[in-house]
Amino acid sequence: MIRHKLQDGDVLKLIPILKKDGSLVPYIKAEYLYLKAKGPIIFDTQKYLHKLKYSEYGRDKNIPVGIRHFISVFVDDKIKLIEVGKSLYELVSSVDFSVNDNKHLLISQKDVMGFTDYKMSSIIEKNWNGPIFDNEREWIKENQGSYLEDFLDSRSVMSNINILNENYDNFFLDLIAEERNKKLSELGIMDDTERMFTLKELNDAFLAGREEDLVAPWEADEGIRGEYKYEEFKDYFNKLKSK
Repeated sequence: MIRHKLQDGDVLKLIPILKKDGSLVPYIKAEYLYLKAKGPIIFDTQKYLHKLKYSEYGRDKNIPVGIRHFISVFVDDKIKLIEVGKSLYELVSSVDFSVNDNKHLLISQKDVMGFTDYKMSSIIEKNWNGPIFDNEREWIKENQGSYLEDFLDSRSVMSNINILNENYDNFFLDLIAEERNKKLSELGIMDDTERMFTLKELNDAFLAGREEDLVAPWEADEGIRGEYKYEEFKDYFNKLKSK
């Protein structure tokens, strides 16, 4: 989907976002994280960044996770996306809108101490020559191009897991294990041979003198028991023993 950069005085026709499941929504919320000043932006709709920010590790590091809302608008004869913060989100979420109505977003912006303030923006009624169609969802699908969900997936935690683990001390390895365990449990197919152990569980097992219970099966010919192989964790346990 095409992005639109907000300009003072913009009058934007509000359009629902069509999701891959066929539902129409007024916006999609995503948490985001800048890895570096000019690095990739990670978007997240699965609460992974939320868990990072509010974990003990995240609080110690003061990790700056923010929230953005994606809203779809019709401008320049195209459906485009805008990313908005709290004030515009609250404004747009306060009204119901569809392709056929006349609800537009009027952008009013000013600079306040180096930040752009949109609090004077408003929802207005403005006549527009709306499209003629038999099916609203089909018209949106044809005109919005790709799905926003595909873009968010390409920038998601799971799609950037390696660089995230490099930057945040393998924090997300445990999240992967927990997510996989949860899905297997929901399907009713998880057992001890399929379960992935988190770093905390491994550490607790070591402190209790039970590391062999977890590590030994990963050496077996039957295959790997979980997320971590024995060779990968042999050094980890040796370091703990040396402390």
